[in-house]
Amino acid sequence: MALFATVAGAEDQASPLSTLAAGDRVRVKVLGNRETLTATIESVTADELVLKSMGAAPLLRLSLGQLDQLDVARGSRTQWRKGAVIGLIPGAVLGGLAGALIQCDPYASECNPDATLAAAGGLAGAIIVGGATATVGGLIGLAFKTDRWVRVHEGKQKVSLILAPARGGVRAGLSVSF
Repeated sequence: MALFATVAGAEDQASPLSTLAAGDRVRVKVLGNRETLTATIESVTADELVLKSMGAAPLLRLSLGQLDQLDVARGSRTQWRKGAVIGLIPGAVLGGLAGALIQCDPYASECNPDATLAAAGGLAGAIIVGGATATVGGLIGLAFKTDRWVRVHEGKQKVSLILAPARGGVRAGLSVSF
């Protein structure tokens, strides 16, 4: 059995703040505070972040040790998937019910209340109406954009144990980061 250990300390890695620049939008959680602050970076060094929040609040200076979590906005994305799902669900339900119910008109002279026909009609209605409403929902979702947030720093200590099968035994790895 082989054992590999990796210890990653702050001195072994580049600062997470090195990927940031003035003008970037960030979401910050400070240690000991549950609220998330969205702000713009005024200046950044290897170990300090100066932020300007919305409004007339004074500049906020944070060291890397004060940060619990730091996310940076890297572009935007549309909400077409969410819109399609929101459109699909009620459309498929209503289309399925309508398709199942219109298979047999009780006032028609030739009414065959076969369960197979009702199920097929319900499936067809769900696919047709659900597909149409999913398309409409997806198109509406294209109009709504949100920021795409990328995690840059997480202040929590992590310990991971990795076990993997190897020829003649098991390979184990230990990763400690802080």
